[in-house]
Amino acid sequence: ATIVNARGIDVREAPTFFNLQVVPEKEEVFIIAKTELKDAIVASIRSRVKTDAPGSGGLLFVMDINEAYGLHEPAACAAAQPAKPEGQK
Repeated sequence: ATIVNARGIDVREAPTFFNLQVVPEKEEVFIIAKTELKDAIVASIRSRVKTDAPGSGGLLFVMDINEAYGLHEPAACAAAQPAKPEGQK
């Protein structure tokens, strides 16, 4: 998972302090997982964050990834060999 610090964008509810708007900070969590693990991960997050409860502040969405680079499974990393340049045997 990757955790990114973010700021809220709903300025209608942002409190003010000495006439300055206070924008609440949030954390965004990005998880890339195999399709067969998705349902279990989503269920676990929904039960802990209570995303369906009003005012939970949680948002959860799922996206398919068509291409990604630089991702490796732990077991594959240990066994991976560097690729040989074209033309070399």
